[in-house]
Amino acid sequence: MKIAFCFYKKGLQSSISIASDMLASASSLRKRHMQRSEPLMMYVVGDKDVQHENDFEVHLNIERSYFDDDEYDFVFLPPIWGNPIPTVRRHDHILAWLKKQHEAKATFIATGTGVCWLAQAGLLDNKTATTHWHFHSKFEKFFPAVNLNRKAAITSSDNIYCTRSTNSQTELLVYIISQFLGASIARVIEKNFMHEASSFQSEPFFRMGGSTQFDETVAIAQTFINQNLASAITLEDIADYSKTAKKTLTRKFKNEIGITPHKYLLQQRLQTSKSLLKDNSLSLINVAELSGFKDPHYFKTVFERHFQMSPLSYRKLVKAKPFHA
Repeated sequence: MKIAFCFYKKGLQSSISIASDMLASASSLRKRHMQRSEPLMMYVVGDKDVQHENDFEVHLNIERSYFDDDEYDFVFLPPIWGNPIPTVRRHDHILAWLKKQHEAKATFIATGTGVCWLAQAGLLDNKTATTHWHFHSKFEKFFPAVNLNRKAAITSSDNIYCTRSTNSQTELLVYIISQFLGASIARVIEKNFMHEASSFQSEPFFRMGGSTQFDETVAIAQTFINQNLASAITLEDIADYSKTAKKTLTRKFKNEIGITPHKYLLQQRLQTSKSLLKDNSLSLINVAELSGFKDPHYFKTVFERHFQMSPLSYRKLVKAKPFHA
């Protein structure tokens, strides 16, 4: 896997460093023969004259240029400090490079105002995107051809992921690691990175549009699920509320977010239980009930299966890492 981290004027390096740390750590957990046969290659791509522009910055080693012919599997675009518009409008060679990578089928992960690069290049025309909340109005003004989803933490259109913040990028990376390297490796990365970089709201990993899906039936079903997590709801209940057949609802869920309604319900309950475990005043029985698990023993079993730690161990882990970026 070949990965490019784009570096440019006013680009925030923290987004690059945490992503590279997560990916390198995940790769190191693979079996040795996989590391040898399919090595992870990460490069910082940029202009040489940008590297030492600010003496107070940690200097990144720029290994590749936007004028090189290299093609990448993943391209990361970090946020831009301040107003991003002058930056993205003054670097035509970067826009040309992005278009070239898009033609070569690269997957893009743009964070915060780094999304403006893709919008300026025309790669988000008639597609859904998100960006940092403080830039919503200006983004819509400068890029009217892009469908901005103000509610979404993460959006996905074809091979382009947009995240509203570095925290959302971290969450997305755990999802991507699970898809490419497996769930067990992703859980280790989540355990070691999520609580230091994110407040970890009770959101699942999204494929499209954050919690707002494009299919109205799926959106209605999600709303019903989220409002009734603590109740003993069934697929039939969800289908009846959505006024659609169970098979049709399952197919639409798989098409929109890649999982069944039952798995979505389970994910939401587990994520809710994580949030509730941060409150020491709640017993594990209370947490299980409020999350929709009527049997606390079943809750403990499912929690351990998904997160490779017990609910009590997770509570201790969260309390030991109070820092929120």
